[in-house]
Amino acid sequence: MVVRKGGPPGLLCLRTAHKTDWADGSAYLSIREQIALLLLVLPVTLNGQQQSPSPKTLLVVKLISGQELKVGPEDFAKLPPVHVSATDHGGEKHEYEGVHLRDLLTQVGVAKGASLRGKELGNYVLAEAADGYRVLFSLAELDPDFTGTQVVVTLKVDGQPLTPGDGPVRLVVPGDKRQARWVRMLTTISIMRAQMRPAVPHGGHPGGDRFKPPVGLSGVVLPKKQEAGQVRPALA
Repeated sequence: MVVRKGGPPGLLCLRTAHKTDWADGSAYLSIREQIALLLLVLPVTLNGQQQSPSPKTLLVVKLISGQELKVGPEDFAKLPPVHVSATDHGGEKHEYEGVHLRDLLTQVGVAKGASLRGKELGNYVLAEAADGYRVLFSLAELDPDFTGTQVVVTLKVDGQPLTPGDGPVRLVVPGDKRQARWVRMLTTISIMRAQMRPAVPHGGHPGGDRFKPPVGLSGVVLPKKQEAGQVRPALA
């Protein structure tokens, strides 16, 4: 199967041929040329329309279950818009546009309000930047039923898209006295659960009273062979 050259403009003629010229003197494409041409033709559908590109991913949200969700511009557009005025690291005041982090978490099914209780209160949000910088927030800290700390996932500043050094997504925390939790180049939001420590039985030791050493009257541990009532002198 070859693609004949020399036909009318825009017309591709496919037919079988040997490695010789056509009778009218026109040439045909080699197999290598055919493959290259097909790669150019593939993105075009049968009706001549270009295939739409896949939606751009602005942020990845990782849930406790291990599921990863890609958030694009169309997902941000579904959430209530937020406009906040805040002072950046350089002491300059700017207008930021985006969405509340709490609304984004609610959109992906993270517990809130009355559902945020028990072991859910041990969950937290880890925000990570492209350069490895990381900060965290507890879920209760973000919930209006508790404190309602305002954390905004911003896409614009002063009406313009964020610069490559700040965006395309940036975390802004207007209420913080320091901007240490303002995350530039935000790439990932992970919902995580704090590790549980082993329960401490009655007696104040993970193993109970049977691991509690005997203590003498002076507060010094008695040797096993020492009789009860005897006090070992304190060391100098």
